[in-house]
Amino acid sequence: MPLLALATLRAGAAAAALAAAGLRAAIMPSVVAAPGPVSCQIVLERDGAARVLQARIAADRPVSGRYALRVDRTGPAGSAEIRQDGSFKAAPGAPAGIGRLELDGGGRLAARLDLTWDGGRTACRLDDPVEI
Repeated sequence: MPLLALATLRAGAAAAALAAAGLRAAIMPSVVAAPGPVSCQIVLERDGAARVLQARIAADRPVSGRYALRVDRTGPAGSAEIRQDGSFKAAPGAPAGIGRLELDGGGRLAARLDLTWDGGRTACRLDDPVEI
């Protein structure tokens, strides 16, 4: 599947683990934070006529916590706000895929992923709306 957009928060070696998983695309606006044990990505892929948005997490050490994914979408039929939240676990060499959404093509979207875990928090986002 070709990638349409990718937002990455680079935090320590965890970002390298996501890159090593074979992820590639044009970099969209992203948040950069001080190095830490966790990094995240928001990836938008094309799958035929549909678009698949996937949030991914990588960690420098075993970590578990909570995530909240918010997607704001506008298009010819109106607008929608999609929210997903839940728990995650990630470990070195084992990035976690969370928050998968399948969307039909057309319109624009922006997304934000907030992560919290024992001892930390971070976020990554697609700030500027992306054409889908």
